[in-house]
Amino acid sequence: MSLTNRILLAMLAGITLGSALEWLMGVIDPESGLHGFIQNGLILGFFDVLGRIFIASLKLLVVPLVMVSLICGMSSLGASSRMGSIAGRTIALYLFTTGVAVSFGLTAAMLLGPGNGIEVMTSAAYEAKAPPPLTDTLVNIFPSNPFKAMADGQMLQVIVFALLVGFALTRSGEAGERIANWFRDMEVIVMKMVGILIELAPYGVFALLTKLFATMGFGTIVDLAAYFFTLLGVLLFHGLVVYTTLLKTLTGLSPRSCCKKCDGSGPLHSPQPPRARRSLSPCALSRSGLASAKVSPVSRYPWAPPSTWMAPPSCRAWRRCLLPRSMA
Repeated sequence: MSLTNRILLAMLAGITLGSALEWLMGVIDPESGLHGFIQNGLILGFFDVLGRIFIASLKLLVVPLVMVSLICGMSSLGASSRMGSIAGRTIALYLFTTGVAVSFGLTAAMLLGPGNGIEVMTSAAYEAKAPPPLTDTLVNIFPSNPFKAMADGQMLQVIVFALLVGFALTRSGEAGERIANWFRDMEVIVMKMVGILIELAPYGVFALLTKLFATMGFGTIVDLAAYFFTLLGVLLFHGLVVYTTLLKTLTGLSPRSCCKKCDGSGPLHSPQPPRARRSLSPCALSRSGLASAKVSPVSRYPWAPPSTWMAPPSCRAWRRCLLPRSMA
């Protein structure tokens, strides 16, 4: 059974079990030991702990994945004269996609009004904070303490720091090459951790949905369906329209061709995400001799994601993903 089907099956099982536990809690005497065991031992105990561990593991890998990928991407460029331009475009693309995502989310929320009519408990002491001035926002892009930025999950500061480290590695001679090789080894390890976590995703999804439906009830979740489908629609639009448009416009690649030729090697089908991630790399394609050798990969695709700037050790994935099957 594929990983996607296992996740869907885990979702259905979690919804069913959570709804059953919620119904069972309503018919059992609250003073009985069975009621306390179900509530404290299963719902707020086992399933809650398992779900929180899964969420914490997802957060655990975000910063290392971004950090290592960007450093490897920058260091693999060598002493390119356009590294400063590429770094600036990387940050600009990050800010642009973030702004587009926020704009779509706010627009959909105002037009559709998901969650209207649902009573939600709010804190009376909450006070909205005034937005910081633009100058402070620009200054805060550069971290004064990179380790604090990584601990707090300040992704834009982490990106800037990673780009600076990668830029410095290209100008540090043999010492920089040794450290760059270490980061490449770390990338393999981090991607393996991502693959392991993805393989365990069905268990985490099962625990989260079981606890959610057992505590909130099926009726409350149905009331939130409008919010869920609004969020899902915005995410699909952003991923299938915005990102594919950027892929076609900035790299010249066909989104449909790339998706079709991935051949089921994406992160939801295989515990080896690097192969699928690198299969979209036009830069590595050019370096491996499958594209014109007269055009520099960096100058030809300056907007390609930094994680795709490092050529993989083998070209077999490229032939399978980017060439017709008869030529692969």
